[in-house]
Amino acid sequence: MKIKVRYPLLKLGMVIGIGIAYLSFVFAGKMVREEHLESRDVKNYQREEETIGVSLRYEGDGTDIIHTMDSESVTEYISSIPLYADTEETSCLMNVYLHLPEPFPYPVTDGLVPTKELLAGEEPVIILGQGVKPDVIHKETGDYYKVCGEEYRVIAYVSSDESNSLDYVRILFYDCLGEKTKSDIDYFALTMGITLMFRSDTVDLIEYYQEKQKLVDDRVEQISYSQGILEDSYSVDNSLVDYQKYAYLLYIFSLVLIVMVIELWILKRKKEFAIRRAVGYSRYQIIGMLSQELIKTIVGIGGILLLLQFLIPKIFLGLEKSNWLNDLVLCMIFVGITFILLMIYPIYKIMTGGIVASIQDKGV
Repeated sequence: MKIKVRYPLLKLGMVIGIGIAYLSFVFAGKMVREEHLESRDVKNYQREEETIGVSLRYEGDGTDIIHTMDSESVTEYISSIPLYADTEETSCLMNVYLHLPEPFPYPVTDGLVPTKELLAGEEPVIILGQGVKPDVIHKETGDYYKVCGEEYRVIAYVSSDESNSLDYVRILFYDCLGEKTKSDIDYFALTMGITLMFRSDTVDLIEYYQEKQKLVDDRVEQISYSQGILEDSYSVDNSLVDYQKYAYLLYIFSLVLIVMVIELWILKRKKEFAIRRAVGYSRYQIIGMLSQELIKTIVGIGGILLLLQFLIPKIFLGLEKSNWLNDLVLCMIFVGITFILLMIYPIYKIMTGGIVASIQDKGV
């Protein structure tokens, strides 16, 4: 006697459940890779230089304190200043360099590599990440971007080859600021305080800061060091730690969801397995039947996932850049893990009696 039972809704539910697990798995993989690439980018752009970050509160003219800490021998910038961009309602973080770093640490993908001569013109200039391109104003003389209501000519766009870490960077130069922008920076410094970052090799940087320290000691709120400055005192980017934590939680969620889908699938089909056992099927025959069915299922799911793999980065995750080889590896790892779980878990349930016991449960 041939028994043929179909469960179209059950199979659809399996596909949807595994699809959600796959999206979680891929998103976690993207997060881990993005964090790795951003960390690598930071190391590359620092070019073996060390950093000291000094958070200062201001008790007078902000411009004075900036020039007090000024030095041509050290690359300095004012980090993470919220300034109005595009309109008076949108606030974006800007990096403001006191001096042009030489060589310029960011890869220019469009435009001119900034030089002192290029910055010495009459127009205020700005450097943007590729992701900001849709917000620029196109004119016959070039692209322009508004900061604090003032138009800045875009001289270059920067971008990282693989990650999105530089796509939304906005770089200004203190000596090329418009009057309104400079006024807003000084006001922010007076009301909220400001962080000056100093970058150079370890010896020069320590000597430089010790020389300036007595001028700002009473205004320092916090100091952060890169690892090379002091062996036991350096800043840790907590946001990247949280990024990793959430990625690993997504990995766990993905695997748990796969197991739950399989468990529900087995639970739904217990009666069928019990009937097959009652009419003479052995455990190994049921396992063989399941193997054929599961292989077809995973091949079908794998094919769909491979098709979606090239659509997911942009449509589902909003990522403009995607490494196809990395995406393919992620997909194959997920398919492999799912295949192993789909094959081993039901066999384990059958061989330990979890399914066979349902004969008595169903009264067969």
